[in-house]
Amino acid sequence: TAELAFVVDDVSITVTADPPSEGPVYGVVLSSDFEDGTTQGWGPRGPETVAVTEGDAHGGARSLLVSGRTDAWNGPARAITSVTRVGVTYQVEAWLQLAPGQDPADLRVSVQRDAGGSTTYSTVLTATATADEWVRVSGNYTETSASDAVTLYVESVDALVDFQLDDVTLTALQPPEIEDLPPLKGELAEDFVVGAA
Repeated sequence: TAELAFVVDDVSITVTADPPSEGPVYGVVLSSDFEDGTTQGWGPRGPETVAVTEGDAHGGARSLLVSGRTDAWNGPARAITSVTRVGVTYQVEAWLQLAPGQDPADLRVSVQRDAGGSTTYSTVLTATATADEWVRVSGNYTETSASDAVTLYVESVDALVDFQLDDVTLTALQPPEIEDLPPLKGELAEDFVVGAA
């Protein structure tokens, strides 16, 4: 075999695809309390204003105020694509309160999934909120298929009320352990034969 001499120069390695995602992480995967004075990734879905407010919060001193809504679907939204996995069930918990002077109204926590150019919406829970006190809302949903983008958001059923959001958590629930049961054939052997013809 002949020996060849060659020169290598300007070598670069480029990532052309994201590495496979690791398995699901169980426990709290998202928490928003707005105590740092930022919206912590929450933003408007429409022309409404989403801003941190001080002095009225469920816990701590700050919450997220949503005002100037022109449609029922307007509300705070947060991308959760990076923290959710297919096949995992998530518990959403949040605290809601209407702004002072607002009549009671039904608010809804939902998930939007965008995949392959189509969009689907799933309501996680609906609850009646008032301006008098904070109400805790909680519900579960399961990521059933892969999506290009997944968004958690809060909207109203129909009223264009101003409202506040605080202490939001998204928790990946660990699936129940499958109990290792003994075979029925062995357990019932003294009573009758278990089998198939």
